[in-house]
Amino acid sequence: MKPLPQRNPLLIPVVLLAAVLAVRQSASAQEQTAGALRVQVIDKDWQVPLNEASVLLVELEKRAATGEDGGVLFEQIPFGTYSVLINRSGFERKLIRSVAVPPGSVQRLDVPLAAVYTEMDEFVVKDIDLAAGGGDVMLIDLKMNSAAAIDAVSADTIKRAGASDAAAALKLVSGTTIQDGKYAVVRGLPDRYVSSQLNGIRLPSADADKRAVQLDQFPASMIESLHVHKTFMPDQQGDASGGAVDIRLKRIPEKTVLAASAVIADWAFLGDGYGWTFTAADLARLAMFVATGAILIVTGE
Repeated sequence: MKPLPQRNPLLIPVVLLAAVLAVRQSASAQEQTAGALRVQVIDKDWQVPLNEASVLLVELEKRAATGEDGGVLFEQIPFGTYSVLINRSGFERKLIRSVAVPPGSVQRLDVPLAAVYTEMDEFVVKDIDLAAGGGDVMLIDLKMNSAAAIDAVSADTIKRAGASDAAAALKLVSGTTIQDGKYAVVRGLPDRYVSSQLNGIRLPSADADKRAVQLDQFPASMIESLHVHKTFMPDQQGDASGGAVDIRLKRIPEKTVLAASAVIADWAFLGDGYGWTFTAADLARLAMFVATGAILIVTGE
């Protein structure tokens, strides 16, 4: 029987070294034949980078999204020509063919994307007067920007609530009540501490015994908005320590407006049969109706 041949102890290390060298040479050759592609996506109209744009190498099925700088880098891709598909929400979809990637270098591709707009019919906004001060939007802005605690109701709110005069409209404001159906009470303080104003000008009282103004003599049809100042400010009247009620009237209309209203009122008839009894408030209301062109029907018993 022949003896087995003895193995050379240096053979295994030599084989391993040759394998490692072969792998490294193959990797080096692959690196020399590989390239890189950098895609830069920008807005065509504004010339600014577009982030979160999807970039797809069609042949390799590699997809990436652009960063804040609008760019994306594909590394270690075999040299050759590729088709690049770029799309982003709100922008056109673009396919670029025959993008050459040379071996051992970085190829840059700048892609401008145009925004996609939807053509709409002409839309014209008319008769919006934000300076009028009677709309809900302006009143909200007034309350937000005012240094004092202020509340207000607009003519639309007064109309929806069915209020017939300023006294009834004041009930729509939180923290205010009406005494005797015509005197304003703000935060529980009586009428002597409340100042009544008309377009920012202090109103005189029609009652000889009170400084308070009878708010039921102002019809709601003439009111643009009603402002209630709940805190005292240096620019207010001295007797407005409890609050101030400012009635803002509507402006003179640009066109002729014809309006009519009817009111039925019962007046106390004198027992001696010589005439009618009218108070100062009744006369003020009568003058207001005449000034506004209203029709007053008086019936007696």
